[in-house]
Amino acid sequence: MQERLKDLYRLQELYLLRAFGQEFVEQKVQLQEQLQNSSYDDILNCRLCHRSKMSKPIVGMIHNQSKVSFVTQTPVLNPKGLFLQTRSAQMLQSIISNVLHFSLSDCSIFSLLKCGEMFEYAQEVEICKNHLFEQLKTLPNSVILCFLDMQALETFRLKQKDLFGKITEWNNQKIIFTHSLKTLSKNPSLKKETMQHLLLLKENL
Repeated sequence: MQERLKDLYRLQELYLLRAFGQEFVEQKVQLQEQLQNSSYDDILNCRLCHRSKMSKPIVGMIHNQSKVSFVTQTPVLNPKGLFLQTRSAQMLQSIISNVLHFSLSDCSIFSLLKCGEMFEYAQEVEICKNHLFEQLKTLPNSVILCFLDMQALETFRLKQKDLFGKITEWNNQKIIFTHSLKTLSKNPSLKKETMQHLLLLKENL
């Protein structure tokens, strides 16, 4: 009975504190931060493949209240979180600001491969994808937009090719796959189709 009374008094105290403007960090927020810190350390210390010798791993940019998590093939940010001076990075910047009309605080930006600029679907992807999956897991309310081409469906264990360009569910999150930024740079005729995918994304936010 005494323990029950203590709990009630403590609950009353918490309500009073809240009434006076005291804010509380929920357990799930604390867990989210722990997962992000763990993922951050794992990526920075990764030596699982030869790509780690090319350059330092790039973690990306994460905002806990992100509406969208963008996934690119290789990093479009530098270690300080600034956009690289590449066509892919410039294209993503334009999509974020001019098409989706987001600020950078509205989104998170990750890459499938964390090191180097060259990309191909090889063994390194199978090794590195787990780092990406752990990052995406920390943002359960964010819609995922993958600039990864159709072959990425297999990487995410989605076997139906007709899911490309459609909103589907992966790991209890909404996700859509579209053409990679590098593919769009080489083949601008695909931009019209990608625009349709982006509009579909906006409808599902």
